[in-house]
Amino acid sequence: MISRTQIEWISPLFGSRVSGNCTVKVIARNPLYPIRKVEMITGNLALPMSERDNGVYVTEWDSRTLADGGHSLFVRVTDTQGTAASFADVLVNNDGPLSGIVRRNGNAFELDGEKFVYAGWNAYHLPFVSDANWTLNDRLVAWMPDGEQAEVHVPSGTPLAYEQYIDGCMLAARKHGLTVLRTWAFCTDTTMEHAFYNPDWTFNEAQFRRFDYLMDSASRHGVRVSLTLSNYWDDVGGIIGYVNRFGLSGRLQFFTHPDAREAFRAYIRHFVNRVNTVNGLRYRDDPAVFSWGLMNEPRMDAHDDVSADRSEYDKDGTKLGAWIEEMAGFIKSLDPNHMVASGSEGHSIVVNGSPWGRADEGNGTEPVRVVMNQPSLDYVTFHPYPNAPWCMYAMPQYAELVRLVVAQAKEIGKPVVMEEWGIDKSSALVDFSGATTGKKGEDPSWPLLRDGWNKIMHATFRRAGGDGSNVWVFSTFVPGGDFEIAGLAPGYRAKEDRASAAVLKEEAWLMSVSAASLFDDMASDEDRACINEAVHYGWMSGTGQRTFSPDEPVTTLEFTDMFHQLGVTVEVESAGEPNGPLGRLEAAKLLCTALRLQPLSDRREPDMSFADLQTLSETERQSIRALFMALVWKDGEAFRPFDPLTRAEAAGLIVRASDYFTYHRELEHEKHQDEMPRD
Repeated sequence: MISRTQIEWISPLFGSRVSGNCTVKVIARNPLYPIRKVEMITGNLALPMSERDNGVYVTEWDSRTLADGGHSLFVRVTDTQGTAASFADVLVNNDGPLSGIVRRNGNAFELDGEKFVYAGWNAYHLPFVSDANWTLNDRLVAWMPDGEQAEVHVPSGTPLAYEQYIDGCMLAARKHGLTVLRTWAFCTDTTMEHAFYNPDWTFNEAQFRRFDYLMDSASRHGVRVSLTLSNYWDDVGGIIGYVNRFGLSGRLQFFTHPDAREAFRAYIRHFVNRVNTVNGLRYRDDPAVFSWGLMNEPRMDAHDDVSADRSEYDKDGTKLGAWIEEMAGFIKSLDPNHMVASGSEGHSIVVNGSPWGRADEGNGTEPVRVVMNQPSLDYVTFHPYPNAPWCMYAMPQYAELVRLVVAQAKEIGKPVVMEEWGIDKSSALVDFSGATTGKKGEDPSWPLLRDGWNKIMHATFRRAGGDGSNVWVFSTFVPGGDFEIAGLAPGYRAKEDRASAAVLKEEAWLMSVSAASLFDDMASDEDRACINEAVHYGWMSGTGQRTFSPDEPVTTLEFTDMFHQLGVTVEVESAGEPNGPLGRLEAAKLLCTALRLQPLSDRREPDMSFADLQTLSETERQSIRALFMALVWKDGEAFRPFDPLTRAEAAGLIVRASDYFTYHRELEHEKHQDEMPRD
């Protein structure tokens, strides 16, 4: 039962920065029923709070029991009628200020001599937020380790200053493990309040000062920032501002007209050389700068070519690549410390024989190996949205895209960042069988399938060897549109997005797990990531000190035991030797049955590439196809049905099966709930 006990925080307050030993103090009062117990809960700790004064409860807490970052401190009060819970989010910082600059070392990121990977977020709107008042009564929400919801009431009219907004966003992101922010460091629309240019195209110092605060807040919260310097699209101006300023006939002239090019260089020069008015750091020396992004989604698109001879658009990506190299090199001449990215979508890369996007977007068909293969560019970027109406990828198509981009990035010796990624709430989805669902609100399976897609999108990239990611979009205080994942407020959106926010937090942690060097006998990045994940969750273990023996066959008994740890019952009907090697075909049949996948008899796109299935029965081929469509079994040139399943292959199967099983189980639960009789 919910209690009427009122909880008021005294210390630490919401948003506080804490270190060392801390005193946690609240006021808890219930005028009707006696209070029996008060406890502070965080992480795996539950500390009793004692009453010091009338209604004032206190406990001592060592903040070093938690890793540096954002954390919720919960207070739960139990009275004779029920419980009440409240929370305060705090920043734990025992390791001191942000230090070191992230650099590229070959095809990986490096910080202070160690490999650096990250999960981050996009919040393009942060520099343009104004001081405001909370317009409605609302609640900030968070969930305790046991799943109980805690709330903080925010009355209508509560002021929310720009600085509070920025600090709150940084803290909420850190609480979810997100450490690199990508945001807009431009606005050429001089009619907007927070443009970076004045109407006469002098620089707007007031707006640059607001951005100084954003950078200082990032530094204080342990966040690094990728600063996007312009936009191909018209949102908050972008390059159309330069087109209008210099009276150009079309947006593609931005890339070639000398006045536009020089104005953009001047803007870059001003930003890179700027001294932050809050902390005194020059931007080119600031550890909080992760990278300079030349533009959001640069292209030389045929649709925007207004020239009579159609000479402005880029047919093969070489002109766009040359512009990227020139501007990246210019930034490097001013700031040799920080990395430079293009901000490219990666569109037009050929996936399963067809371009992803249009072939005439100005990237040619080689966005990685031509457009982004520039000496001054530090890493490859791409922006997948698999349920965009023009795309509507099935899971294997998405996986093929991700593995292709990652492989090509490593081939040219660069790290790779999934710089934008997300699911459109206004569009349908392709489910685990390859069928297209209804839209949100039309199909009851849509919300859980969205959670499953969010998990699969990031996990596939992480396991393929991706180096960093920025979800589009993680928001904190206001609704962020059709792609939003809300982490704190408004309360109704945070509840709706709870599972997807949990995916972000889990995946942020798993980025470092996947990249860890646990064993010395790994054959590939994907093997290492899958094996590390399987070991992390206790589904598998090594065979010796720093050895996993990835090429050794897995036995039937080992296979059934590891899936039992996952909660999946694999029933072996044959009387074969349990300690003998398990064949790949037998593993597929067992897994298809255990996951309750229906064999797929129809020919939904995409088709498998396996060339050696002719000798198998129709039912066996359909079972393999069901696993392939659910992204449990990877495609390949050969299935090798009678080869033994290796330990590395088993690790890949169990981590991908866990993605499917988690959301399939929830879908089945929801279906069961819907079918239960109602009174």
